[in-house]
Amino acid sequence: GKGLPPRQEKRSNVASLGFALAAAVYTSALILSPPDSLPFVPGEGLFWIKPETLEEIKGSSFNFFYVAPALQSLGIDLPLVPQPLPAYHPVNEALFNLVNAWSLMFLPLLLRDTKSEGMNKTGWWSVQMFLTNAVLMPFLALRAVNSEPTVAQVKASRDKSGNHKLLSKSFGVIGAVVGAASLWWFAFARPELGGDLASRVEYFERYATTDRVAFAFCVDLCLYSIWQPFLISAVERDEGLTPDASKFVPFFGLCKWLQTSSGLKLFDKR
Repeated sequence: GKGLPPRQEKRSNVASLGFALAAAVYTSALILSPPDSLPFVPGEGLFWIKPETLEEIKGSSFNFFYVAPALQSLGIDLPLVPQPLPAYHPVNEALFNLVNAWSLMFLPLLLRDTKSEGMNKTGWWSVQMFLTNAVLMPFLALRAVNSEPTVAQVKASRDKSGNHKLLSKSFGVIGAVVGAASLWWFAFARPELGGDLASRVEYFERYATTDRVAFAFCVDLCLYSIWQPFLISAVERDEGLTPDASKFVPFFGLCKWLQTSSGLKLFDKR
């Protein structure tokens, strides 16, 4: 990045190259590769995807964050939502919503990150909600070589910090609720489709090793477990926060960190 000492600039360039290569491997292996072209990647790539897979992705979107099923259980029907709701194996639905909830919680984290000032963080995140690490890793590559924020950018970021921190709290609550709901959904929802817990675990193992979308979601969970403490540590340095070990706990550590490291008094443990 511009304005950095030569040694630090070199490290930034190396980090950017690493993120870019990781993004290229992710996209080529998990999204674009043909069936059976890689021994460790199951299922079909984008250009060979089956119509029933597309239909399931579309149908799962009606179960986004379990809002429609929850409202329908109260007798409330949403417009544009089919009746009855499409129902898929609860393990599929739980994995879909868990990944989306984690993606959601990255927004307040990115907004509080000063290293990426000047980048269209909301725009990048909006696409990340659909394409996960295929978008987040290129963002991190550009972030690594992003110019140091100007005084005006830092001031503008601080002026918005109250809104960003309020967003942290609200997104942390939403993430925690959806995450807990996903664990319940995995274990207990739709017993006519999922069976008992042992059957669901067995199904998950088979699903994750034979279906491209499921395999990619599992890779997303692993990568998010790395980027979460990486970005939190950057924000902690920027904001002078005491490092919080919960950042190393996948998913729920981010829920907790967004709550207790927001700089707002409500619910904070300071």
